[in-house]
Amino acid sequence: MKGCRIHDNGQVGLFLCWRVRDGHFEDNRIENNGKYGISIGHKDTDNVFVNNLIAGNAFSGVYFRKETFKNSGHRNRFSGNKVLNNGNAKEGYGFYIEPLAGDLEISKNQITDTAPAKSGLSVMAFTRPQG
Repeated sequence: MKGCRIHDNGQVGLFLCWRVRDGHFEDNRIENNGKYGISIGHKDTDNVFVNNLIAGNAFSGVYFRKETFKNSGHRNRFSGNKVLNNGNAKEGYGFYIEPLAGDLEISKNQITDTAPAKSGLSVMAFTRPQG
């Protein structure tokens, strides 16, 4: 998928689900979605995200959903993306990674929030398995 504009959706801009594998997502604008810019989960593996703008989404720019280890979104790669100003007045994240997604590569991205100070914002969050 290249050169698309995904914006102003109620919950998720780009929702990967049920074995999206070996995808290449480049030069896209993913903006102002109701919760997540990109949501990755059930067996979505080995995808590459390059030179995308992921901005202004209400909770996080990129969200790795909570799955079992077997079903998690493993081996996805993010490089050269701009992940900007995601979140709302209470909380927000550039990347929010639920437990068990592994072998991720997040390198050479611009991850920032340039809005006035908000409480609870972080560029990255990793949750821990319960129990």
